[in-house]
This record gives sequence, C-alpha cells and structure tokens, in this order.
Amino acid sequence: MPRIKGNGKSLTFHQPIMDGDASIYKVKTSGDVYQFRMWIKDERKHYRKSLKTTDYNTAFINAKQIATELSSITYEGNHVFGLKVEELVEMYLDYRLQEIDGGDEGITNETWRGIRSMLKNIITILGKDTKVSSLKVNQIFEYRSLRFAISTIGLQALKNEQAAINAMMKWGYRNNLVGLEMFAFKGLKGIVPTNETFTDKEMRKLIRFMETWTKEKNCDSKIDQLEKLLIRDYVLIMSNTGMRVGESRKLKYRNILKREDHNSEIADAVFTYDASLMTKFGAILMSPGKVLRSGEQDLHRVFYKSHNIPIIGSISGDARAEAGDTLWLDETTLVVGRGFRTNQLGVNQIKDLLEPRGVNVFAFDLPFYAGAAACLHLMSLISLVDTRAALVVMPLLPVGFYELLSSKGFQLIEAPMSEFEESNTLSTNVLAISPGNCVMLNGLPKTTEKLQKSGIKVQVFDGDALCIGCEGGPTCLTRPLYRS
Repeated sequence: MPRIKGNGKSLTFHQPIMDGDASIYKVKTSGDVYQFRMWIKDERKHYRKSLKTTDYNTAFINAKQIATELSSITYEGNHVFGLKVEELVEMYLDYRLQEIDGGDEGITNETWRGIRSMLKNIITILGKDTKVSSLKVNQIFEYRSLRFAISTIGLQALKNEQAAINAMMKWGYRNNLVGLEMFAFKGLKGIVPTNETFTDKEMRKLIRFMETWTKEKNCDSKIDQLEKLLIRDYVLIMSNTGMRVGESRKLKYRNILKREDHNSEIADAVFTYDASLMTKFGAILMSPGKVLRSGEQDLHRVFYKSHNIPIIGSISGDARAEAGDTLWLDETTLVVGRGFRTNQLGVNQIKDLLEPRGVNVFAFDLPFYAGAAACLHLMSLISLVDTRAALVVMPLLPVGFYELLSSKGFQLIEAPMSEFEESNTLSTNVLAISPGNCVMLNGLPKTTEKLQKSGIKVQVFDGDALCIGCEGGPTCLTRPLYRS
C-alpha cells in the first residue's frame, strides 16, 4: 500500500516515483483525485498535472507515462514549458553571476548590477509573461521610442542597453533556449554624436603633447616626471579605449592582456604584409628595418612550416628589408624601394635569391618626404589596382620607377596629393582583391572618384580601428600567399 503523508494543511497524500524525480500526491482542494508533479531542472520549475482519477493503480501508470515523456523531452534539449521573457532574463543573470571575480574573463559586481538594471527594461517592454518562442527579429526595432516611454536615457546608455539585450539573446540561442539569435534595432545614425572618438589628427596632437610634457627637461624633479608619466598612461588608456572614469578606476592587472610569445613588443605584427615576401618559389623571410618590428619574421617562419609552405631564404646580418618596400609588377619583375626600412644590403640579398630564378629585380631610392618618422614604404606611393593600372603619388615617384612603369604600359592614376597628406599616406593604400576591384578606406572621396573614373570598382570600409596613418592600411593587413 502506498505511503500516505499528511501535513495537516493541504497535502493529504504523497508518493515519490521514478527514483524521487516525480511524485503522485493529493491535496485537500482536489479531494480524492490524484495529482502529478515533476521538477524540471533546466527550467527550474515544477510541472503539475491532474491525473483525473481516484484509482491509485491507474494514477500510478499514468504518472509513470507522463514522467517518461517529460524525461525524453528534456533529454533531447527541448523545453517542457514555453520559456517566458522574465525567465530568460533570470537564467541569463544567473549565468553572468557566476562570472563575478572569475579571473581574466570575470566581471565585477557593479557590472552585473548594471546588466540586471538594463535587462529589467526589456521585461517591461516585452512583458514578463511573453513567450520567447513568439519573439520576432523586428519586434523592438523602434527600441529607442519604446524605451523613452519608460524613462529618459542617454544615447550611449541606449546603445549599451541594446548591446546587453542582444548579448542575452545570443547566449540563449547558443544554449538552445530561444530560436532568435538577436533583435534588429533601428540605427542611431543622426542622433548619436558624430564625433564619438578622437580623429587621427587629434590623437597625434595628444600623443605629441604628452611626449613633450613628460620629458625630463619639462619636469621639476624625477618624482614630478614619474607622476606625469602615470597621468600620461592614464590619459592614453582612456582615450584609446573609451572607458568611463568609473571603469578605469576598477582596472586590475588581470584585466591587461599579456603576450606569452618571445617578443612582447610586436604590436605592429597586425600589419602582416611586411615580415615576409611571397614568391612562386616560396617565401622569403624579411628583416624589418623598424626596430619594434624585429622578430616578426619568426612568427611567419612558424606559420609557413606548419602549413608546409617552402621558405627559399632569409634576409640576414646587417641587411634590412620589409615587404612593404617591394612590388610585383608581373611574374618576373620585382621592384624594391631603398629607404629608411630597406637598405642596399637587403636589396642585394633579395637579388641573390631571385635573379638566379629568372626574376628581374629593380631597386629605386625612395624620397625623404617627411623623414624616417613617416615610415614611407614603396607601397605608400603606389598600389596596383588592375593588371596594368596603378594608383600613384606622382610627385614622390622615383623617376626610374616611373620610366619602368611607362615602358610596361601601365595606366597611372594620379592620387590627389591633398588626401595623401591628410590621411598620412593611407589614401594610396588600396587593396586589389581582383583585377579592377579594390578595397580602400572610407572618407577619401577625391581618390575614390579618380579610381572610379578610370574604370576601377571601389569598395570602402570604416577602418579607424584597424588602419593607422604612417603605420599601415588595407594592403598592409594582408599577406597574399598565392595569386592565380
């Protein structure tokens, strides 16, 4: 006979089944009709159902059948209940709660509270009982208007709130809780301040000031200089990351990404074009003339070996050469620019490697222009945009190089000097992804128009986060390994 458990209040019968995962019970309000209950762990709530019988044996058989069906549903990763918006928010917040003080990937209590506060608004807007299965991608497209009905909010805070909502949706999608990966939000163009970050010009001005301000001659003492250096680092971190004051004050050493490779000073390695030169015979490992780029060729060596790409030689000794100072005009013609980054010894070693293989190597002196600080490469002055067409900075082009291009029948498209100077050489850093089809930085209308009038298809992108004047642009960010 099943065990009867009375609590003196509502429960008049209770019998665990399925190893205690579920139970049959009676309550005063149901009289003699048996009820079923099972805890759904993943959804953190009980499934309850009337068994609609007063016969224990019938109730037992029906309860086991229901429990088996529910177990099968959860085992397959499906939901017993239609998950509600409020429940999704609670589950996500529980997940993020586990990240508090979780090392390098952790968050602070304050960050968690901020996320919770932002997600409260989506509950209000969508309704806490709304089933997530019913959500549509454009359901809160006009989120700004919907949000302003609750309270006023700054534009940056609005962007943060939308980002937090979509972070939750992506988490839910990854965990098979929702079928919608993210909401589409109406763009904030025109209402968000257009000058959200420093321009390149403003950043250079700030850096120059900080360099001057912290020089020993401008400091009253060594302690004064150290204090200024701390202020400099703080200001530059803030200006480069966009962190709020409160966020910056909470920075810890664990929040700083540490490089574990042999050389921690190779931040320029993102401009991967320069450390090696690819030929149809294999790669040549270069020897960068810029001190901070020394060692990048070793990273390329590791990559080539791991992918079974042959290496035909390396620039060594006092020789210096960067691939940004090289340009293939055709399969058997390589041009090398001699300047601050590539010396004659480097040119000689390139010739020694390629001329016996049938490649004609031509070397030309690069102009002084703005000096070593300008980091002028040969490819700063020219970009091939088609099989026989090139965008060039004509006033800075070496005469011998101009004559070589002319002799090979190249169409020379003159880059506007004004945009070349304003962009710090980035206007001519144009990446050909196929003959006559190029990618370049946005915001260079004169250069774009010149190319288009010459029959070149141009695609533009906002590259402020990737491209740096006098450092590298679209071409520099690539390292072509094969071209058909």
